[in-house]
Amino acid sequence: MIRRLLLITAALTTLTGSYFAGARADAGKNASRDPNDLMYLPEGEVLKTLSLGHTNLMADLVWFHAIQYYGEQRLSTQNYDQTERLFQVIYTLDPTFVDATRFGALILSQDAGNPEAALRLLERAEHEDPSRWEYPFDRGFIHQTITRDMNAAGDAYRRAASLPDAPDLAIRLAGISFAKLGDRDTAREIWRSILQDSDIDFLSSLAERNLKNLDLDEFEERLTEAVHTYRDRTGTTPTSLAELLAVGILDTVPAEPWGGRWLWVPENDEVLSTTTIDRRMATVRSYFAGLAANYRHKTGEWPDSLGVLVDEGFSENPPWSPCGLTLGWNRRNGDVIWSPPWPPVEDSTQGASEQEAS
Repeated sequence: MIRRLLLITAALTTLTGSYFAGARADAGKNASRDPNDLMYLPEGEVLKTLSLGHTNLMADLVWFHAIQYYGEQRLSTQNYDQTERLFQVIYTLDPTFVDATRFGALILSQDAGNPEAALRLLERAEHEDPSRWEYPFDRGFIHQTITRDMNAAGDAYRRAASLPDAPDLAIRLAGISFAKLGDRDTAREIWRSILQDSDIDFLSSLAERNLKNLDLDEFEERLTEAVHTYRDRTGTTPTSLAELLAVGILDTVPAEPWGGRWLWVPENDEVLSTTTIDRRMATVRSYFAGLAANYRHKTGEWPDSLGVLVDEGFSENPPWSPCGLTLGWNRRNGDVIWSPPWPPVEDSTQGASEQEAS
């Protein structure tokens, strides 16, 4: 355990020094790295042979690369294509490294948007070690929060609750209704449990981030409902959230969990955080960058504008333009640019300014 903690500490120190200090300056450099470089990592069985019996140490070395890869992608391209492979290799080398398996499954489902890969990893671990409550518990959580299959979630929680050393939370979740599993408060309780119980800083950070995201979703819903109530009463849309306080619809305006701002977005008829807008526009930006690259592949040149991609049938709809803000386009190098009039609150090249992008 001491050996593993030393390696984890070294990895976190490297990440902190190399990536989180001056992350904005480093983001462009990290974005140039090819995440597919890891495709040359040998398969787990090959590494077991190469380890000459030191499979735990080899697993720790791959773990070092896995969290380094995760940190880089969080700050740059957010391309997690090699995540499943990395954590399957770690499991092959050291099936007893339960925290690594759980962490891999969570980032596959939460960050990589690949719950199928997460479930494959957990099902493999559960098949080979059916006595561990953690694997069915995490399967239940993924079904509950990502696939939204409450029947599968309930079955997995009941399986976890039947195993030795299962925590009270697993037992309680096994007994509640499928409808209750869909509550945001239930997901919040599980993330809090993960935050309290994890010995891995990255897993704790993942839990903290998702707790903030749950608050963000709840606050956006609450503020949107308040604006709709105001509009129903007055026939007009408030020009600021302070008006909702003045008429008593709200007692207080919640602080944005990530430090962003609340905006009324008429295109969506809802209140959104600038954090949410930045995240959604990062997806839109990536989508249209891909379309532009496809256009260039077919025509030999970049399109004159992003509108050309719509006009020529590459996209059915133009890019989302919240509050009238639009993506920029640099035809010289094919950069799609999102440069809103507010500072980014999350370190990512997806919020780069036009000057940084060019």
